[in-house]
Amino acid sequence: MQSKTTSLLEHKQRAARELKHYLAVFPEEALALRALDIQLDTDQGNIFSRSNMTGHITTSALVLDFAADKVLLIHHKLYDKWLQPGGHFEEDCNSIWESALREAVEETSVSDARLHLWNISNIPFDIDTHDIAAQAKKNEGDHFHHDFIYLFTADSTLPLTPQQEEVFGAKWIDVSELGMLPHKRFARILAKLKSKGIIG
Repeated sequence: MQSKTTSLLEHKQRAARELKHYLAVFPEEALALRALDIQLDTDQGNIFSRSNMTGHITTSALVLDFAADKVLLIHHKLYDKWLQPGGHFEEDCNSIWESALREAVEETSVSDARLHLWNISNIPFDIDTHDIAAQAKKNEGDHFHHDFIYLFTADSTLPLTPQQEEVFGAKWIDVSELGMLPHKRFARILAKLKSKGIIG
């Protein structure tokens, strides 16, 4: 039986490999992800722990219904924004993408989400490093979130049940509307979906 420390080390090694593969596909993002690259190389702490105030890896799910051209979003209570489902890494998951899937299921109850073929080569669909402001109530200082997004497919006709503790609601929107959301990351994601031929 593997120890928790060994498991976390394996996750860190996997994250480093996935970042390397990701940057081979999206080399233009290397500068934006420099902080993550450095932290993976030098941080002796747990890069997945929310107590790591240098920064920590989080996981998200981009869930698409290709037949209906729709994408699943949640209205996040803390940030009061419509975002992709996601959250802090679940250390008992066997892979980073499984943590993203668990977050999506917990936050929306999406019942049939499946990993998209894009992720078979261990390449997240998007990685984003962004600043998180200090939160006194959580005893957290300023830090980074290094968010790994994985691509999933699901049926948008099935009912959703938002997780009331963390989200105000969950809904499917037209994929084309991603570019209209205020977070610039969504415009980048929409452009990637088109450039890689995942959507028309």
